[in-house]
Amino acid sequence: METFALGSWSEHVRQHGRAVVADQALLTKLAALSEDAGVVHLVDARALAAARARGAHIEPPHPEHP
Repeated sequence: METFALGSWSEHVRQHGRAVVADQALLTKLAALSEDAGVVHLVDARALAAARARGAHIEPPHPEHP
């Protein structure tokens, strides 16, 4: 399991877009080895509420694979 925190959902989405072809090939192989290749994204409700209180417009995440 890997756990890390980013400053924003936008940064998380940008990280997904940075994957190069070699990364995608490796991720595909790893997913084939896993019974559950799903990903869970957890958002700190307190941080979300604080950001909204500061006036941040935060949209809910969109599924990457419909």
